[in-house]
Formats: sequence, C-alpha cells, structure tokens
Amino acid sequence: ALLLAGKAGLKRNFDVTDLGHQGKLDWVKMVPKTQDGGFENIRIGFEKGKIRTLEMVDGFGQTTRVTLRDAKENTPIGADKFSFKPPAGVDVIRE
Repeated sequence: ALLLAGKAGLKRNFDVTDLGHQGKLDWVKMVPKTQDGGFENIRIGFEKGKIRTLEMVDGFGQTTRVTLRDAKENTPIGADKFSFKPPAGVDVIRE
C-alpha cells in the first residue's frame, strides 16, 4: 500500500536500487529499512513509467509475483462498490 500511496515515505522506509533495463521493463529493488513488514525485498518492473510487475520476496525466501495488465489509473469508483450487506444470521455491532 505504501508503494502506491506516493513517494513521500519511500526513501524514509526503503533503500532503493536501480536494477536497470531487462526485457521490456525498467527494474528497481526496494529493501525495507526495518524488518517488520514481512518482506526481504520488493522488485518493481516499470514499462513506460507505469508499474507492470511486482516481485515480493518474503522472510522465507518465497517470491510472490503480481503482473498488472490492462490497469487503469485514477478511474472513478462508484459508491455502490463499497456497500456491504452482512449475511443472514450475522450479528452487527455498531458504536
């Protein structure tokens, strides 16, 4: 989430290394400055300045790869997408 929220916290929270151009993508590697986030490093592949691939290596050495295709940026999202109807029989506790 921090990655997508903006640049303000990146340098404060990560050591960022340019990995250069590989295939169609320009890559950077981000290593968290603290080890409380669950990831050893995150590699991000950009195509024409837009994020296309995220590779996240966790503390066990397992890699999770997310590839973004046909992504749309800043598309308005209708309020109906945020409605929640609890299933029948569920107790809803409100403040």
